[in-house]
Amino acid sequence: MANKDYTLELWEDKLNDLERDYDKVKSQLRTELDGSTQNKLERQLEQIGQEMDKCENQIQARKRELQQNATCAALDGLRKILQHHNAQLDEMQQAYQATVKARSFKRRLIIETSESLITELLKIPKGQSNYTALEEFAAWLNYSSKNDDLINSLQRWGEEHCKDWSELLRQIEMQREEQDQKVQTALFILISYSDEAATQSQDEEAYRVQVWLIENVEQYKTARQGYRTVGLDINSGLTGDETYSWEAIPDVLKQLFEQGNVVDELPQDSEVHIFLPQQLLNCDADCWKLIKRIGKELPIGHDYRVLVRLYERLSRSYNPKLWKRKWQQKIPLLQEKASKGFKGCQDCDLEDLYYDLTEEENEKVVGLTLIDAPNQDSSISIFNLIFEMGFPLALWGRSNLSASTNEVELNRVLDACILANLPKTVREVRRKSRKKPLSCHIGHHLSLLWDDPDLVPPKSA
Repeated sequence: MANKDYTLELWEDKLNDLERDYDKVKSQLRTELDGSTQNKLERQLEQIGQEMDKCENQIQARKRELQQNATCAALDGLRKILQHHNAQLDEMQQAYQATVKARSFKRRLIIETSESLITELLKIPKGQSNYTALEEFAAWLNYSSKNDDLINSLQRWGEEHCKDWSELLRQIEMQREEQDQKVQTALFILISYSDEAATQSQDEEAYRVQVWLIENVEQYKTARQGYRTVGLDINSGLTGDETYSWEAIPDVLKQLFEQGNVVDELPQDSEVHIFLPQQLLNCDADCWKLIKRIGKELPIGHDYRVLVRLYERLSRSYNPKLWKRKWQQKIPLLQEKASKGFKGCQDCDLEDLYYDLTEEENEKVVGLTLIDAPNQDSSISIFNLIFEMGFPLALWGRSNLSASTNEVELNRVLDACILANLPKTVREVRRKSRKKPLSCHIGHHLSLLWDDPDLVPPKSA
């Protein structure tokens, strides 16, 4: 606790003395019968009252001065801590973003330095909270940091400068637990053929790209709320009608991600749904380096659960009856081993495969495992069969392996988890491929179709 301020103490003692004098004179006035003496006592009360007002003004002024000094001391102390631990700027960014989101206050989400971070926090009004945004930021950082020296420094700072610091830490912990339990976010990326060839070369196919951030999946599913379009704000200059070549799409997405603060607002391990035309479903979208961590561009499929979707199923002319029925058949299997709902197949003879899949014994199959990499030269692809028969799930390797077989590795993936956890397991397998040769690890080529008919882009909802 800080020592009592001597100047403030003098003024408070003087006010106490005046209050006693005031009560004494007022008591005398009640019993005094003489008129002239009553007038004299009333003047004394008035004079004492004026002196009391002066004392109260001095006390309030001194308290404001002390509060300003304390605020400056707290600010300087926190500034020194952050500057000393500048290597933890990424952790500071996350704590800052958590503070801004918890207060539902619109501020810049990307902060380049600890000093600009403090500047932005000071702009946030205290409102009805018992704590300032700066105090909440320090608590978030204390709670989430992995650096022991930074944690200890923040703990000492909070105990010295923040009233009820331990209570604030408890509130932050509760908020974090509620956030983890309640809100599931997702990202939709829709790539479609354009009606107009607006790229530089008129001979190549042109594509449109649309991106939505689903901030609350449950709210979106039930009420089509809790989402926003990425990259179409006033400052972007984009209309959503732009067209691009296929080769340009990864760079376009990187630009949209940056403009829309996608990496900051989409927690790691969230689902990213990429809607693609059938002819492009076998692309390596999960390998696109769309995010930057530790100064490096990394594959999006290593940070997020990247799922491919069939764009043609969004068409109004498509009858979703089979698709929805198969998806409903999947629900009782969610807690079963993932392999239970899948059937291995090849696309060498699609007619034979079609008849096989329509047999009664395969009625409960909800997903296909492609034993070999899809045959891209075939005029009718396996994806056309998946589309027409309504299968919502499929797992395959885009290239055949040299050290093992796709069939063995895909079965290993399906046997490693329950069906509900398959998107998460696929992400883990992709991450494990990081230091392995391309032809030796299925994670470099692993695609998962996870086509939820209740989770579609806004324009198709």
